[in-house]
Amino acid sequence: SNKSLRVSQVTNGEMKGLGTGTFVWPAAHVLAKFLENNFNSRDNIQLNGAVCLYLGSRTGMTGLVAASLGDEVVLTDQDPILPLLASNVARACSDSNNNIMDSSKLHVCIYDWGNQNHVRALCPPFDMLLISDCVLPKLYPIEPLVQSVNALLGDSSVAYFSYEHRPFSLFDPRHEFSRLAAKYGLHVEIVRFNLHDKIYSAEDI
Repeated sequence: SNKSLRVSQVTNGEMKGLGTGTFVWPAAHVLAKFLENNFNSRDNIQLNGAVCLYLGSRTGMTGLVAASLGDEVVLTDQDPILPLLASNVARACSDSNNNIMDSSKLHVCIYDWGNQNHVRALCPPFDMLLISDCVLPKLYPIEPLVQSVNALLGDSSVAYFSYEHRPFSLFDPRHEFSRLAAKYGLHVEIVRFNLHDKIYSAEDI
């Protein structure tokens, strides 16, 4: 509908004790445009009515795209990132150029992977999970991420991962992710490249 979405970022977040979660990574663009292209057609499935959780939301951009398509979205991250995340949610809901957000369907919550108290507070399962650029073993171990996904999904749920493949000296992150997913009984499929956006796509994402 030619609406725009603007989010704030924090430059040099890692130098300010905020880690890597203060700006929009390319994998988030790829996932956001995938959602827009595949869930925004009259001839295709709509997100309307689904309850979605965005794991490691950072600026919240991809979750806000999901909300604009009709999802109820819970945006989660670690405590230091929540002020940035909340401000971007408020901005998206109040932006006069972008009256497509329903503030009652957007929620910002703390979630540290593996924290069982946080899981209980989130009240899973969710219909859909969104995860962008969290398969990054140089910074984050993969198994707690897979455990968290397993705890948040229901029997008919789906999780959409988007991440840039970065070589790692100890193992191939793609193979390790698939191995751990199988360990927890999760089925993995690779989204066909022809379903990616023609511009917002890259062979290594």
